[in-house]
Parts: sequence; structure tokens; C-alpha cells
Amino acid sequence: MKIDINDKWQIRSDERQYILGEKYIREVDGEEKEYLRNTTYYNTLEQLLQGYVQKRIRTKEDITEFQQVVEKLKELKAEIKEIKTKLDI
Repeated sequence: MKIDINDKWQIRSDERQYILGEKYIREVDGEEKEYLRNTTYYNTLEQLLQGYVQKRIRTKEDITEFQQVVEKLKELKAEIKEIKTKLDI
């Protein structure tokens, strides 16, 4: 499985786990290839989505006030709801 959450984040899976990471492109032997960095691994999609919210909150450098955290959480919850609907979970 390989699902784009948005332009920056992607979900992948193998037979044992779900993988969340930031997408980036690197040129290898003259070809552009897509890779993930800052990857984290989860047993369930639900855990992955919770991890996605935590990563987005923790890495948001322009948040300086608690109210901004609350607003970002609301935004991310709406995004997660949309993802769950698309994935039918």
C-alpha cells in the first residue's frame, strides 16, 4: 500500500506494519526516486493516524500560543476524519 495523505506525507505498508513518513525526491543514477524520511512504524492505521497528528503538532515551529495548538488540532482532526472516510475505517 502507498497512500498520499497530502503533498508532504505518505502512508506505506508491508506485511507487518504501517509506515508514516515525509516524502522527498532524490536523484539516483540520473532518475528521480521517491523516498520517505522521518519514518515511524505502527501496528494499525488508527495508531498511524494518531501518530500523524502528534508529528504535525510537534514539528509546527510557528506555534507559539496554546490557542494555536487548539486550532491546529481541530484542523488535523478534520483532515483525519476525511482520511478515515476515504480509507473506510
